[in-house]
Amino acid sequence: MRVMMHHRLSRLSTGHGPLTTPRSSVRRTRWSINSHNLSSDGGAVGDGPSTSGRIAVYGSEIGRQVFSASGKASLAELELFGSGGALNTVDIKRLTGRVKAAKSWREVVDVMESAQKMPAEQLDDVFVSAVLSTLPKLIRRADRKLTDAEKASVTSAVQALVRSQLQPRLAAGELDAQGVVTAAVGLAKLSDCDMYPSQPDLSQLLQQLAAHSVGHMRAGRMSGQGLSNFAWALAACGVRPPSSWLSEFYARVEEQMGSLNGQDIANIFWAVCRLELMPPWVTGSMPGIMGHAVRCVAGADTGQDPATILVCLAIWSRSFSYRPPDAKIQGLLNAMHPQLAKYAPQDLVSCVHSLVVLNISPSRAWMTTFYVVLRDRLVSSPTLSYADFQRLLWALSRIDFTPSQAWLRNFVEVSIGKLAHLRFRALSELIWSLACWGYTPTPEWLREYYRVTLPQLRHYKPQHLANSIVALKKLGCKVPAAWLEAALGAFCAQLADARAHDLVAFLDGIVDVCEDAAWMSAPATGTRLRDLAEFSSTKFEICDPVMHAKLLVALVTAKCYPSGAWLSKQQDSLTRSLAVEELEPETASDLRNAYAALSADISPSLAQELGARESTA
Repeated sequence: MRVMMHHRLSRLSTGHGPLTTPRSSVRRTRWSINSHNLSSDGGAVGDGPSTSGRIAVYGSEIGRQVFSASGKASLAELELFGSGGALNTVDIKRLTGRVKAAKSWREVVDVMESAQKMPAEQLDDVFVSAVLSTLPKLIRRADRKLTDAEKASVTSAVQALVRSQLQPRLAAGELDAQGVVTAAVGLAKLSDCDMYPSQPDLSQLLQQLAAHSVGHMRAGRMSGQGLSNFAWALAACGVRPPSSWLSEFYARVEEQMGSLNGQDIANIFWAVCRLELMPPWVTGSMPGIMGHAVRCVAGADTGQDPATILVCLAIWSRSFSYRPPDAKIQGLLNAMHPQLAKYAPQDLVSCVHSLVVLNISPSRAWMTTFYVVLRDRLVSSPTLSYADFQRLLWALSRIDFTPSQAWLRNFVEVSIGKLAHLRFRALSELIWSLACWGYTPTPEWLREYYRVTLPQLRHYKPQHLANSIVALKKLGCKVPAAWLEAALGAFCAQLADARAHDLVAFLDGIVDVCEDAAWMSAPATGTRLRDLAEFSSTKFEICDPVMHAKLLVALVTAKCYPSGAWLSKQQDSLTRSLAVEELEPETASDLRNAYAALSADISPSLAQELGARESTA
């Protein structure tokens, strides 16, 4: 059994400023399970008998009573299982075959409800495994969502199966290694479908399965694929096993690492990251593991496994300050390079996002190919989700590689249609990215940007407002007064959350991009700018000389003159800063000119500092 893992780790919590510690969470969106090797009794998946075959087994007369024309179970079948004699091995195989050959979840539930009338010992492990592997797959394939009543029907049948079949086998130690893995994966997927409502009960059951699996691991009966799938199931349900299980699991993974494929490695990496664990082989054997991973992902048809590996490395880097040697990561990128065109949009985004977190710069050839593929993904289906679009912009603005002007023109044309669907953070990242690339969009694009962002400015955080203003300044834009009014109001409403850098950058930028002198000189604007100036005095000790200069020049430009007490406090802070910070002659000149425009008396010590610095020009 191989779990086709389409998981997504949580988005690394990032912004324009320093990265914060990521939170691991499961975004279980797409998965399937290939059970071609589930059946330990030799029966192949999908070889369930036809109705006529069942009649041949059970006898023509009782067969016609038991099975309707549609092949579904009837009340007569329940009677047979309840009071008829024990089924033989062939009968059980036929019943299991019905599960494997089912075309809908309802057919599986019908069989499960029928089996509830049978003594537990009349069914075998293969039947239990077949149900738990087939049912979640068919639920996911259903052409519509199940109703509450249908969910209740499935849940009841699953709980009855667990109570009458799975738990007794666990208690008796009868489940083989494959049965343990299949049960764990099936229950995890049913939980994902909201078909196992009691999380405490599920957690306890998975812990029991984990305890039962220890003996199989020690005896070498769990393959690398089984280890991978079992770890995935635990992590998908957020169940952290005891340290005794982890120690055995880590040892077996390291022992079998050479036999794992790329998907197994990605599953295991994802599981331990999801549970916020740091296996000992991450810091010990990771270079060798990365070498094996490179061989596994070379030629892969999808980017899911390499993207997951990179995301996990990024999370370990942020959470545990560990990453493998740069050469190993570059080797992984080289193996991925020829296959980038096959990658899904979200995998492309996860790759570059993780590389930024890892502080790894891809080669120019790699990035050139990436941008070509990305251009196609922006206009074809499936395209990027809006959440991935935001993450993409955050990452690309931090990679030292500017795409071609033709690519940027195409990107701006495509992005204008996305503006109305983006949230404030993505909009901030978008204008910031364009500024980093030095590409000024068309007037039509800017008009749409102002229209879309204006009603959202009240939701912007101070750092997003500051970054947006700085980006517009870098692009040489002149911003409408109505937009600036809303941005200034939003910033002043959140002063307590504003960092010193954001405050100075916002004030410096807003006086530069304003195209309306009447708005800038309006009393209401002056009041808010003075509020910013007064609040900035609480941040003086954090300001370096350049920030002091920008703050003063911005106030002078806005004709917003602070009080004598404010200037005295600012000069004292600047003097202390100059004792440990270098000051460019141009900045020293700006400071002297600003003080002159404010008619401010400069303290002798500061005047000496500024004069000495200025005289070196």
